[in-house]
Amino acid sequence: MESLLTALFVILILLVVLVIFLPAYLERLARRNLAQLNEQAAELHTLERDRRRVERRLSTYAGTRSAAYRQGVAAVDEQIAALSARLDSLSTSLAQVRCPEIFAYLFPVQHFVWRTDHIGVVLADARRLRKTRAALDEANDILGQARARLDGLAALPERLAGEQADLAQRLAGIATGVNRERSQGIDALDDLTRDSATARRLLSQWEQANSPDAALATLDEGALALEQAAVKLAELQARLADLAQEREAFDERLRRATTELDNAQAIQKSGPQAAHALPQTRPLLLRAAALLNESAPAHRRRREFAAGGADVAAATRLITLARDLTMADQQARLLDERDDGVSLSEAIGGLRRELAELLDRLGNDTVDGASALADAGLAGRAARLRTRAENLSRRQDEIIATLEQEAAATRERLDRVWDAGQHLLRLADDDPFARRYARLLNEYEAARRQPAALEQFQKNVADFERTWEQWVTRVQATRALIGRLRARLPLLIDEAKAAADPWLCLADYVIAIQQRAADFETLQAHFGAAHHRREAESLIGQLEAIEQDIQSRFAELNERAGRLNYLAADVNQLIALAAENRSDAEPDQADLTKWERAMRVIDHHVRAAHAAQHYEDASVALMRATGAANDLAL
Repeated sequence: MESLLTALFVILILLVVLVIFLPAYLERLARRNLAQLNEQAAELHTLERDRRRVERRLSTYAGTRSAAYRQGVAAVDEQIAALSARLDSLSTSLAQVRCPEIFAYLFPVQHFVWRTDHIGVVLADARRLRKTRAALDEANDILGQARARLDGLAALPERLAGEQADLAQRLAGIATGVNRERSQGIDALDDLTRDSATARRLLSQWEQANSPDAALATLDEGALALEQAAVKLAELQARLADLAQEREAFDERLRRATTELDNAQAIQKSGPQAAHALPQTRPLLLRAAALLNESAPAHRRRREFAAGGADVAAATRLITLARDLTMADQQARLLDERDDGVSLSEAIGGLRRELAELLDRLGNDTVDGASALADAGLAGRAARLRTRAENLSRRQDEIIATLEQEAAATRERLDRVWDAGQHLLRLADDDPFARRYARLLNEYEAARRQPAALEQFQKNVADFERTWEQWVTRVQATRALIGRLRARLPLLIDEAKAAADPWLCLADYVIAIQQRAADFETLQAHFGAAHHRREAESLIGQLEAIEQDIQSRFAELNERAGRLNYLAADVNQLIALAAENRSDAEPDQADLTKWERAMRVIDHHVRAAHAAQHYEDASVALMRATGAANDLAL
């Protein structure tokens, strides 16, 4: 019965909603649609009127020529076109809204029963009006943007005034750059000065046009002049930057060439090779100096960097020729000094003859070296001679190196062995090992090209290596011992503390281990700072003794702790056994008193074992506790 009443109640609610609330909502929605239609139609009319006003304001800028005004006009035109398209679409959409008339019956349901098609029309009108509302908002935004851009056109002179100030600063920077180039020695700057004056005149034209009561045509002409000034300034900045870059690159080439010339002249004027300087190279260097000090700077002042670069290149070729000849002559003299008369004598003689022929030809040249500069083959021959001399010198070095290879190999092996040991523990220079090593180095220098001395040197090195290897092995073992103890001691001390707890008689072992650990830290620090073998050997012995002492004390501690813990565990097991036996029988007052007295005795002995100062006392106390526990269990 209750379910039937519930169903009837739900059906009644649905009927009320369908008959009363839903038709009333549709009636109200229809009237609201009509009001919104009228409101949006009025707003559309207002937008049309405002669009025409914007178009009329924009028409005053139609004849402008400057890019700033043209861009602004184009942007506003684009906004107006978008607004027009949006308004046309809105007009079409609003025309499609039907807004049917709703008759004033007593109940709205009477109308919608009579005209059921109006239900869909009212809902469709509501959806369409929501869309047109959004479209109207977008149209208002577009109109606002168009007005803002139009206001920007009106305020364009203020923005252009700011740009004019920026351009004036750029012009001042260009003037500073021109002055800087002039201070760097560049004289041919008339074109930059002339173009700067043109840009200044264009900026002045804008200043004259920019006045509060100036006509639009005058402002447009000023803006056009300002744009031309911006183009001119950009071109000036690019040209000035190119000029600075070319000048810096040229100055760098000139500086390198001048440095090479100074080095070449220094070889001829001073140094160990000055006495053997070739007189034939002097005219070459004089000609190069004239090119670098006179001709190239003159081209630089006139901004003729290509011609100046050609002078620098020519001077560089002359310097290279002089350097090749000088180096070839030096190598040839060195080959003569080290020639053994057999292996390379023929090749060295051919090199000397060809070099002499080339120098004779150069000696017949003009004083300023112009012919040498024109003859490209001369530079090539000098370069080839230098290469041949260097190759012969390398071959001669290889022959000499073969004679010294065995001694060098022995010396290298000695150095490796010594460095390996020194890496482990660096010995002082006054240590016997270090003095012996220094004597071996002196023997190596004296043993070159002397077979007997070389053989004795190798024997001495072998004896030294055997003794040194024993020392290095012991140092390595000590380093391993230090690393092992350093890693193990913290854990070992913790283990010792854990093993000694709670036995007071075992605390001395922990203290002793900690003391030996402190001794280890001190000794290993002294070992790291030791620089003499005798001192290090003493420290090594002490470190080995510390390791053995710690191991023996720790082993004894573990043994005694294990014995005491075993006895304590035995006491606990006997007590547990006694408690189990006691739980099986019904205890009386006498048994309870006996049990408590026995437990107090056992606890006394255990605490006495914990507090005992000596291991023997602790062991005896635990044995007594074990006896008492055994009696209790029995």
